[in-house]
Amino acid sequence: MARLRSGSARARLAVLLTLAFVPIGAIALVQAHRMAEQAREMSERALLGETLRAAAAQREVIRTAQGQARALVPLVRDVAAAPDRCAELMARVVEGAAALRFAGFLGSEGRLDCASDGVRRDLSGTALVAGLDGEARVVSGIGGPAGGLLPVAEALLVLQPVRGRVRPVPGGTPEEVPLGTILLALPQGALISGELIPGETDAPLELVTFDRGGEVLWSSPLPPGATVGPVDDARAARLPEGGDLGAFIGQPAHAMTLRSGEGDRRAYAVVPVIEGELMTLGAWLPGTLFAGPGVGPIALGALLPALMWALSLLVAFVAVNRMILSPLGALRGRMQSFTAGARALPPLRLSRAPDELRELAGSFDAMTARIVSDETRLEKAVHDQQVLLKEVHHRVKNNLQLIASILNMQIRQHRDTDARAVLRRVQDRVMSLATVHQHLYQTPSLSALRADLLLSEIVNRKLAEAGAVTEDVAVDVRLEQVRLYPDQAVPLALFAGEAVTNVLHHVGRPPDGGRPWLRIGLAQGKDGAVTLEVANSGGARLREEQREHRAGLGTRLMAAFASQLDGALARDEGDAAGAPWRIALSFRAEGFAPQAGAPATAATEEAGETAAGARDTEIGERGASGRAAPEPAAPSRAGAGGRPFEGP
Repeated sequence: MARLRSGSARARLAVLLTLAFVPIGAIALVQAHRMAEQAREMSERALLGETLRAAAAQREVIRTAQGQARALVPLVRDVAAAPDRCAELMARVVEGAAALRFAGFLGSEGRLDCASDGVRRDLSGTALVAGLDGEARVVSGIGGPAGGLLPVAEALLVLQPVRGRVRPVPGGTPEEVPLGTILLALPQGALISGELIPGETDAPLELVTFDRGGEVLWSSPLPPGATVGPVDDARAARLPEGGDLGAFIGQPAHAMTLRSGEGDRRAYAVVPVIEGELMTLGAWLPGTLFAGPGVGPIALGALLPALMWALSLLVAFVAVNRMILSPLGALRGRMQSFTAGARALPPLRLSRAPDELRELAGSFDAMTARIVSDETRLEKAVHDQQVLLKEVHHRVKNNLQLIASILNMQIRQHRDTDARAVLRRVQDRVMSLATVHQHLYQTPSLSALRADLLLSEIVNRKLAEAGAVTEDVAVDVRLEQVRLYPDQAVPLALFAGEAVTNVLHHVGRPPDGGRPWLRIGLAQGKDGAVTLEVANSGGARLREEQREHRAGLGTRLMAAFASQLDGALARDEGDAAGAPWRIALSFRAEGFAPQAGAPATAATEEAGETAAGARDTEIGERGASGRAAPEPAAPSRAGAGGRPFEGP
């Protein structure tokens, strides 16, 4: 199955199906929540009942001990002054009560002279004596409140105050004064063992008994190897969050759901063992079915709609993918391949697709067949045009070479040196045009030309024609690769021919006697600016200046070509003192912008007037023939900036 994208049909279908099943999922979740609430309430009621049962045995033992302590008050009051008789009484009490392990009478001064084991003890400095407030209480013996002086340290101490009557002065009311406190010790092992203790029954219950100060007295079930039930770290973490158990003192028996110290929600039940004194906290043991009330129904209620949604989504995906999405994907891939340029496409098989998609695929195949046919005709037409255009350039080159040959015949017939020089310069310019047209029909592409290759041909031809002059000249030609449209390449080539001719004519020998040099460079910057620079060594010229060069025709032609390129022309004329002769042209490479029928610009008119004036000057000075030279040819293409190109 294809990967889902946010805007794809598969993703949208998934969203729609999800929205369609939202009501069903909501109903299922509500029902699951109700079931969870019912399960929680049942769990809490069951937990409260089990905690009540577990606390009942403890309550019975403690209340029995409290009743025994209250029954001993009048007996102890009679024998309090006789420690031996009192000790015998306490020993008989321990022998007659199976739950008791120790009994004694603690005097008001903190001395335990009456004990069931017959040992007299001084408890005046212990926490047990300091905590006596004259009220009947039940305290824990864990932690040594009696200073470790009692024979049963891990015990629950039942305290019962004893008051005696004293005779007042004659005519007064009798008063009660504290005589001491009866102390009965219940071992905690007896309190956490029995038929209702978890571990010996089927109830997976965890119990913690605490006093009104929030101190845990014991817990069950017993850890392995323990005789009492202390609260270890794991069990303490399962107590209610906050750990303030004293806050439950005085509350009636009830169940609740609170967050434990481990961060999860658990059901708890608190049951008073002794009102205002002891309470038992019950919770289900971890890992049992009752430990997480409501989790099972919630998960089941959420799982059923999720399964329904997944199965419906799968069925819908399979059906829609086989009938619609897969055929559409194949058709889309065919369209993308055709858009990327592929024309030989394999046949598209849509046997499982609906009729509408097959008709759409047939329409697309018919459309692509027409497009391929039209492209074939257009490519043939473009090829024919290119062939014709190359043929035009070839014929123009041949005609220009024919004109150059005719001029060469005229040069051989003339004996006037100035006339021969003028005709030779005309012949050079005609050959430069012929070189341009030769390069145009030989280049593979008629759009952008390699200007560096075109200039290289013209420069080499110019240097070959001036072979006698350049034999002793060091020539440095550095032409970077530059691509230009013909609108700029042609005037640049003609400019380069005039510049090289001009600089060759003025090349000189340096005053220091060094070798004359000629430097020709073409470069293009990162901003698209193209620079052509032609320079030579200054000093005494290697050949005399001719009249044709004095006329300045080449200078005006270079200015016209620079104007056609929208370029900046810089010219530094050297001298005999050694200053170099330098011609530089800078312009920006532009795209092809044909403008049919564009009006002649000032630069075009100036170029035409310059050429015409130069011809008149040459013919007037030569005085040989009265025939006027033909006018420059009409422009055949538009130059950069809309200036039509004119030949010199």
